[in-house]
Amino acid sequence: MDLRVLIAEEDAELKTYHGRDKPETDYEFVYAVGFAEAVQLASDRDARFGFLVTDVLLNPFHGRDLANRIVGSFPHIKVLFMGNQSHRVLRSAGLLPPAAPFLHKPFNALQLVKCLDELRENALSWLDLILFHSESLDQAPL
Repeated sequence: MDLRVLIAEEDAELKTYHGRDKPETDYEFVYAVGFAEAVQLASDRDARFGFLVTDVLLNPFHGRDLANRIVGSFPHIKVLFMGNQSHRVLRSAGLLPPAAPFLHKPFNALQLVKCLDELRENALSWLDLILFHSESLDQAPL
């Protein structure tokens, strides 16, 4: 699995925030500010992203829209959603799929790497999640 991680967030400070306490890791982080920049980075045929970390609310769309948009280029991509809101509120509003992993903000780089490790070992790809989801797949947030 490719260890390149596309992180899509509205806040440009996220890169600086995570860079301060970044643990030694094999993951390569690529940061995008907003939906359009994330789509642009993902459109590069050589991008080889294995993970997408996206804010649930990514104006003017949602993180779910971004995952759906790039899954054609990266059918095995694993998606981790993040947000300031409660995962229960986001799920009940239909913004967060029931089985999708979620990381509550704020978080540090070590927590992010731990979640990525868990995704790498246990989580379904986004394509599998949206095609074969059932209530039995529901899991607790990361």
